[in-house]
Amino acid sequence: MTKKQFTSETLGEQLRCPSGQYAKEVGENMFLSNGNMILKTIDSLDIKSKSSVLEIGFGNGKHLPYLFGKNQDLTYKGVDISEEMVKEATQNNINLVNQKSAEFFAVKPDEKLAFGKARFDCCFTVNTIYFIENPIEYFRNIFNFLKPFGKLSIGFIDKSFGEKLPFTQKGFTFYSSEEIRNFLLKIGFNSFEIKNLTEETITKDGQKVNRPFSIITAQK
Repeated sequence: MTKKQFTSETLGEQLRCPSGQYAKEVGENMFLSNGNMILKTIDSLDIKSKSSVLEIGFGNGKHLPYLFGKNQDLTYKGVDISEEMVKEATQNNINLVNQKSAEFFAVKPDEKLAFGKARFDCCFTVNTIYFIENPIEYFRNIFNFLKPFGKLSIGFIDKSFGEKLPFTQKGFTFYSSEEIRNFLLKIGFNSFEIKNLTEETITKDGQKVNRPFSIITAQK
């Protein structure tokens, strides 16, 4: 993915919802750029045997082998607003799908999720919170689908860093750790743990930077 292919505005749109002829390339770029954040966020959940896991925004799903490496007997459901990423993630994890260990679903932006009687031991999401129109209502819905003492882990780029990127000037809303903690507290989450980390990465427009990010984990 190069600057010649996307303007800053269209790059931001693609990062929100990969689509069209470049969807597969965008998904791969996102995985390479965000891979460390995703793995660190998975680590924060302390996933146990027979856990049921929900993920919001799975991209191309290439991190699932790492997730299932924690415990082979997991059940996983993932939702994403990109139809193309559902196809990519399904193909990249076809064995898990065939074994009925993993399912990928396309949803509309900010759609109230519906899983019937299903309940999850944990939920995680990385670099998606910027696109959620009403995070309090959205994560209240997630709260309701967590089992008692279930965990939620959110990985996100530091607000002061994210707001300065050229492709985030439209369609992105960044939050500080304290802001996220406060709205999760209003929902009913507790037992917060916040990790502040830094990584060297290549930005979506090709620049090498030290990127600060945080992972906030909370319990129902």
